[in-house]
Amino acid sequence: MSGDIKEAKLEPIKDGQTDDKLRTAFLLYESKSYSKALNVLLAGFETDKTGIYANFIGDCYQKLGSLGDAVHFWQKAISLNPTCYQAFLGLGNAMYSQNNIKQALIYWHIALSICPENAQINYNLATAYSRRDERLPAIYYYEKFLKYCQDVNGKDYKYVTKMISSLRQKAIALLKKASDAIKADNINIGVQYYIKALHNYPILPKVVQNIAKIFAYDRNFDKAIEYYKFALKLDNKLKVCMVDIAQAYMAKKEYELAYCYFTRFLNSYNKKASSFDEIERIAAYAKSKIRNDYDSIKHFNMAVEFENNLKYKEALDEYENFRLLSDVNAERVTESIKKLKLILFPEKIIIKQLVEKIEEFSYNSKYEEAVALCDRLIILSVLNSQEFYWANKKKQELKYTLFRLNEGKKH
Repeated sequence: MSGDIKEAKLEPIKDGQTDDKLRTAFLLYESKSYSKALNVLLAGFETDKTGIYANFIGDCYQKLGSLGDAVHFWQKAISLNPTCYQAFLGLGNAMYSQNNIKQALIYWHIALSICPENAQINYNLATAYSRRDERLPAIYYYEKFLKYCQDVNGKDYKYVTKMISSLRQKAIALLKKASDAIKADNINIGVQYYIKALHNYPILPKVVQNIAKIFAYDRNFDKAIEYYKFALKLDNKLKVCMVDIAQAYMAKKEYELAYCYFTRFLNSYNKKASSFDEIERIAAYAKSKIRNDYDSIKHFNMAVEFENNLKYKEALDEYENFRLLSDVNAERVTESIKKLKLILFPEKIIIKQLVEKIEEFSYNSKYEEAVALCDRLIILSVLNSQEFYWANKKKQELKYTLFRLNEGKKH
C-alpha cells in the first residue's frame, strides 16, 4: 500500500511580491538552475526575518544533494517563523530519506497542525504509516490526501482513489456477510465478518460501535471497551461511546475510570440536557468509590509512553484521565492535551481561529484579507457543515462590500 513520499513543493511567488531577489530565485529554481537560485538567495538571506529565504535555501540545497545544509536552513527557517510548515515538511522528508520514520512522522504531524489542507503532507503521513504497517492512520491520511488534492488527474490521486475504492468494496462485501450472519442469529460469525471488513477498511466507526455493543451485551467488557475506544478514535463526535465505556468500567468495578469517562462525556457539551442528570448522579457515585490509594500516576506514565510512540489518541485519553484523577503536573498535562488536540484535530482548531480572524478583519475593513480566509475556511470545512455555509455566506457579503467600495471610487 505504501509508495514514495512527495518532496516539498515550493510555494509560488505571490502577485504583488516586491522582493526582486525572491522572484529571480523562483524563476531560476523552476528552470532547475538550483545553484544560481541558491546564490541569489544567499546574497539576501541575512536581511530576511520571515524565514522565507531560509526555507527556500533549504529547498535548493536539498535539490543539490546537500542534505545537511538543507536541514540547517530549514531549522533556521523554523527559528525565524515557527509556523513555516514547508520547513517541517522538508525536515520530515530528510528524516524519511535517512530511514528515521518516527522522526519524519513527528515533523509531518507538526506541519499538518499548521496547514492540514496540504495534500503532500497527508500523502507522506499515509505512506510512512503504511510502511510501519499501521493500516488505520495510513488509510485515514490517504483519505485526507484525496480530500485536499487538487490534481485529480495526477497519478498519485488516481492510485490512491483506486486503492481506497478496492478496500471499500471488499469491506462492503464482508459487511453484507456479517449482516446476513447476524440475521440468522450467528452472532459470532457476524462479528468475525465485521472484523475482517475493518481489516480491509478500518474507517467504519458505526461498525466498530456495533461490535462493541455485541461484546457489551455478551458481558465481554474488556472487548467492549476496546471497540468503543476504537470507535471514538475513528469519530470523535461519537461522544456517547464515553458513556458506554464508563458503564463497562462500572460493571468491572473499576470506578476510577468509570468516573473519568462519565465526567469527560459531561464536559464535552456546553449545554447539558436534563437527561444528563442521571449520568451526573452515577458519576458522583463512581467518584465516591475511588480508592484513596489508587495509583493515578500510571495514567500519566502511560500517556507519556503513548506519546513517545506516536499513539496520539491513546496519549490524549490517558492525559485526560490523569487530569481528572490528580492535580500533579497540572500545567504540563494541560499543555500536552492542548498540543495533542492540535495534532489530532487540526481542522477543528484552525476553523475556530479562522472564524475569529474573519470577523476581526471584517470589523477592521480588511475585506480582501477576510475573503482569502473565507476561501481557506471553505476548504477546511466539511461539505454542507455549519462552518461551510457560514464561510460561503460571509464571503458573498464581503465581496459585495468590496464591489460597492470599488463602484464608489469610480464616481
